[in-house]
Amino acid sequence: MSIASMLMDIIPNDGMIEPGIPGLKILRRSSPYSRLALVASPSVCFIVQGRKNVYLGDEAITYNEENYLIISAQMPMEAELITASVEEPYLSLSLKFDPGILNKLLVDIEEFITWPEHPDTDKIITSCPADDNVEQSVIRLLSVVNDPLRAKLLGKSLVREVFLSILIGKMGYVLRNC
Repeated sequence: MSIASMLMDIIPNDGMIEPGIPGLKILRRSSPYSRLALVASPSVCFIVQGRKNVYLGDEAITYNEENYLIISAQMPMEAELITASVEEPYLSLSLKFDPGILNKLLVDIEEFITWPEHPDTDKIITSCPADDNVEQSVIRLLSVVNDPLRAKLLGKSLVREVFLSILIGKMGYVLRNC
């Protein structure tokens, strides 16, 4: 089952839900919208279907199914939804940063990995290419959303797995610099 079909089952109508796994939000929208102001929280955002532009000052970042967004600080920004329709609605999910999970992961990972040198980044919002490990972690997380028992007992560990996949991936240094 694809991530898009999983989300269509989880959220069959337009709107946003918080399905009981701390930090997880899922959004569905069937029509584009023009640029609007919002305040973003530190999070990782995945588009499963559709395309969106986000703006931080004069910088525009486009992201879609092929990449995800890391937002490292709470900040005002603007967003516009470019691609969405009734036939192929915009589907996305976001995971709010949990400092406890991230700090524990970084400590646990240090035992196994010597981080490669990467330049420090001062970007507070970055688009990163999605890889198979991150995608598979997201699938496992979404697989428990409609099962309250599994969501309660496994949700936090599956959120941890998503963040682990990002941290040890090619662009993990972006998340580590947050």
